Amino acid sequence: MRLEGNHLARNATVAGMNTSLSYLLSILWFVLWIVALVDCIKSNNSNKVVWILVIILLPFLGSILYFLVGRSRVA
Repeated sequence: MRLEGNHLARNATVAGMNTSLSYLLSILWFVLWIVALVDCIKSNNSNKVVWILVIILLPFLGSILYFLVGRSRVA
C-alpha cells in the first residue's frame, strides 16, 4: 500500500512538471508570435500585408516561416 502512495505522488509531480512545461512553451510561443508580428510591421518588406496575414492566421508556423523566408536580409 505504501508503494502505491509513493507512485501516486510521483505521478502528481510529473503531471505538475508537464503543466509547468506547457505554460513555459505557451509563453515562448506567444513571445515568438509578438516578435514576428512587430518585426514584420516595422520592416520595409514589399509583401508586408501578406506576411502579417500569414503570421496572424498561422501563428506558430507563420512566425517561423516569416523568420526563415520572409524577413529581409541585411547585407
